[in-house]
Amino acid sequence: VEDVKQLDEKQLILRKVNLVIVKVNPEKVEHAVGCIYKVWLCVMAVLANKFARTVALAASINVFMTKPLQKYGVPAVQKAVPDKYDKWIPTLGKWLTKSIAISVAYYIQAVMSAFASSLIGSLM
Repeated sequence: VEDVKQLDEKQLILRKVNLVIVKVNPEKVEHAVGCIYKVWLCVMAVLANKFARTVALAASINVFMTKPLQKYGVPAVQKAVPDKYDKWIPTLGKWLTKSIAISVAYYIQAVMSAFASSLIGSLM
């Protein structure tokens, strides 16, 4: 497009997003997000020891989920996605497994806390 001012807002946003996806190195983005993630984990560990156990559980779940996703999920998704986006699939897969692991770990921790609270309440 010679003049981007001729594009409407939606087309301009899609054009910019496509440019970023095609030109940005996903490994560098993953490294940067990983550093932010590690800092966030450290803050969580400092704020409360209880959350540190949850974070450790999330990390364990993530390690368990990553290998099957990379072996089975990534190739299946790469077949369905245009070739110019293929480099993002492994990185997005890692992000997805981390998100799922954190959600599962927090749910498990909530159940454990509820159970412990109920036991303490039954002793009163």
